[in-house]
Amino acid sequence: VQERLDNIEQTDPETIRQRVYDTIRQEAAARGDESRHVILIRALRNNSTQLVLPAMDTGLDAGIVPQDIRDALAADPTHQQRKVIRIPAGERTLPTVLIGTLVSVPDAGQYELYFVYPLERQEQILNMVRGTFLLGVVVFAALIGLVAHVVTRLAVDPVREAAVVAQRLAKGRFNERLIVKGQDDLAKLGTAFNAMADTLQAQIGRLEDM
Repeated sequence: VQERLDNIEQTDPETIRQRVYDTIRQEAAARGDESRHVILIRALRNNSTQLVLPAMDTGLDAGIVPQDIRDALAADPTHQQRKVIRIPAGERTLPTVLIGTLVSVPDAGQYELYFVYPLERQEQILNMVRGTFLLGVVVFAALIGLVAHVVTRLAVDPVREAAVVAQRLAKGRFNERLIVKGQDDLAKLGTAFNAMADTLQAQIGRLEDM
């Protein structure tokens, strides 16, 4: 941009103004990036009175530029300044990357040049990712609940049933037995428990006969 501005022939103010505006508009359309905007504002420390250009923009009002980035450019004119801001977009706001630097305009002195990149597409992608993540959390929670239910049915319930049967045996109901299903460790435990109950019942029967 500075090279283009340097090539402007210093003629009448209206011609310079038009050439500057054409440069800004062409830069906004460069690389076919329709989401990029360009803003040109008179620098804070520009005391030139020879030519004063109005603020120029390509679709976004210059008022969106925050004061702190302008102050940063004035304090350090040799470096670009970057800032993430939010700009109004209908009933909501969009995150926007703002990149600013200083350029020199013939007969007009220093001006602040800003490239503005609204992140609407990126925000849509993030919203989609966020929605997918939340859906995944719900599905994962449902799966955890299902696994917990299955574990309860397979592990906790047999142990609870064994505790009930043991209490009944302790009260003298020696005919109580566990229902054994499958061949896993819990089934082996149930079989051993029933064998113990059979042995206990037989021993008590012999004691009663004696």
